Amino acid sequence: MINFVTMKNKALLLSAAAVILAAVSCHTDEPTPSDWLDSGECRTLTVCCAAAPTDTSRTTLDGLQPRWSKGDAIWVSDGTNVAYVEVPAEYDGSTRAELKVSGLDFDKKLYFLYPFDENAAVASGNIIVHIPANQSGKFQDAHVVVGSCEPTENSVELKNASAILTFTVESQDIQTIQICNESFPLAGDFKIKPADGSKSSNVLKTNRVSVDIKGRIGTYFISCISGTLPAGSRITAVSCDGRLGTVATSASNTLQHGSLYDLGCIGDRLVFDTETATTLGEVETANCYVINTPGSYRLPAVMGNSSDAVTDVAISNLIWETVNTTKAPARNSLISEVIYSDGYLYFRVPEGAPDGNALIGVYNEEGDALWNWHIWILADGFADQTFKEEGPNPFSGAVMMDRNLGALTAESGKATTHGLYYQYGRKDPFPGIGVLEGTSAAKVAGTSVTTVARSEENGNVEYATTHPTVVIYKKTSDWLITPDATLWSAGAKTVYDPCPAGYHIPREDALQGVNKSTTTWDEVHKGRKLTINGQTIWFDAAGCRGSSGSLTDGGVTGYYWYDKTTSSKKYNSWMFGIDTAGIRTSAQGHSCSFSVRCQKYVVSGVEQTLVIGHEASAGRNFCSPYLSGEIVSFANIFWGDGASSPIGLSSYLYHPYTAPGPYTVIVKGYSITGFSLKSIDGINLIDVSGIDPE
Repeated sequence: MINFVTMKNKALLLSAAAVILAAVSCHTDEPTPSDWLDSGECRTLTVCCAAAPTDTSRTTLDGLQPRWSKGDAIWVSDGTNVAYVEVPAEYDGSTRAELKVSGLDFDKKLYFLYPFDENAAVASGNIIVHIPANQSGKFQDAHVVVGSCEPTENSVELKNASAILTFTVESQDIQTIQICNESFPLAGDFKIKPADGSKSSNVLKTNRVSVDIKGRIGTYFISCISGTLPAGSRITAVSCDGRLGTVATSASNTLQHGSLYDLGCIGDRLVFDTETATTLGEVETANCYVINTPGSYRLPAVMGNSSDAVTDVAISNLIWETVNTTKAPARNSLISEVIYSDGYLYFRVPEGAPDGNALIGVYNEEGDALWNWHIWILADGFADQTFKEEGPNPFSGAVMMDRNLGALTAESGKATTHGLYYQYGRKDPFPGIGVLEGTSAAKVAGTSVTTVARSEENGNVEYATTHPTVVIYKKTSDWLITPDATLWSAGAKTVYDPCPAGYHIPREDALQGVNKSTTTWDEVHKGRKLTINGQTIWFDAAGCRGSSGSLTDGGVTGYYWYDKTTSSKKYNSWMFGIDTAGIRTSAQGHSCSFSVRCQKYVVSGVEQTLVIGHEASAGRNFCSPYLSGEIVSFANIFWGDGASSPIGLSSYLYHPYTAPGPYTVIVKGYSITGFSLKSIDGINLIDVSGIDPE
């Protein structure tokens, strides 16, 4: 265990004036001055670095005296306008610099910030600054420094707005390190007082900071906001070979801006797993992964049911966890150690974790959710049920899960049978009702569900993806401004399909023959029962969240989505209830949140391959095979230069070729019953394995 009391004894408390512009290299990726400077009055200001600290007896950090580097970009504002100012070359290595500033109102107070941030702002005399969640670990990047001067002043001394944690890595085995606490804001946006660099208030915050080590030995520096870092804060790491390692702090420690805290050698304290994390989604990716045993796992950070990588990831987080009852689980009792590293999202299911559900996700530097995954913890797993009897019968033969998606049991008469709710076309679940009968919500540890009326701003897929805990409602209507029934499809699994690998949103004909006469209502256990070949199939009256956003009908009716695009009547749900109709299909508004009962791919067990050659000429060429049957994999386009790129597979495979040359499309799937090729020049059928052409 790391003891922060010991670390504090090792800390170097620098004066606020001393830790100023820790600039030892030029930030060349910032905007050019022409983007920010306006013509007009020019004013020369002297920006000074105070003398180096004299008390270095308790550290070995000599040489860290902040000095200017030529080209360092500084943000200067009069409270409204912004100027981008670079340090001139003649002040390289100096502790002071004369800056020429223009384009501002010099009758107003001026505000200074380093490093330059185009999103910074002035609010009520404070500077809103951003401390990154994903950092470089370099000393010169570990500072956020601020200052101000009155119209009558011509010089300013900048003050450090961050506390700095430093640690060493002496092993080439570490890929990523993350520091996290659920209650303490480490990074994000904060209001900072320019007079002394102290924090005024939080604006947008995150509770974790990470550094990509990538096997490099050396000393690293992390900037974080001032405050009390509690005992039990987690330091999590991923090794270069994919093992999780952790250690927790054993004492609380007050981090002060302008202070440096030495954590020592991190690698000596981290306790790593002996085995690499189990990789999920190697065969087929999904938006939902089922976990049966405790341990460390990782999933590829790709958009579910595809191979398209999620980009611009800065940080990850556990959003919520629930055991589907009105009592919330202890935080991190289902999922712990969530960390993003090198294209994978890692997490741990602790020993003794109860059955339950969790939502984990990845975020960009601005704090926007990029993609999220549902982790469904079931120690005993689930079973498949076949809707078919021996001999002539009206049933479809479909194979489906024995429970609702997210349900913790298939046993009737329990609230944990209800499962989770989904708005039609959205991939992320919402916790449902936490009692057998009634409308009491299942409680979560983490971010709770909120509701918002549909608007032009939020009635779109982008908003829904970045707000996975927000129900977008519109009475008797769609959560989308422009409805789109194809976000879900049983014919070709979309990136928004919420079912785990091997399963998809059901077709309407999956429940052919399931009706009032073949089922019975169970008033005690609150649901409808179907018996086929001795197996009991249970449809739970899980209730729903109606199109007005409120929970309703728990223990009265079960509402189940199916794929609207495969419905001959363009309906989209089944209703299983106590009323006289018993069971019926219904065209419900897509802003409702209903249960999902996933349908299994029925495959022959023999993988089939379709290879198509195409000689593309200049211009807009495309190859468009139509494939029928259940397609469960993806395709690769092999370019003329030998490079390849994966593309999502739908009923029609379409790709615009950008250059002349030979191309090959390889499609792999199961139970493909036929195919046809759009007739265009240059198509050459190379090989088909087990498929008859139409």
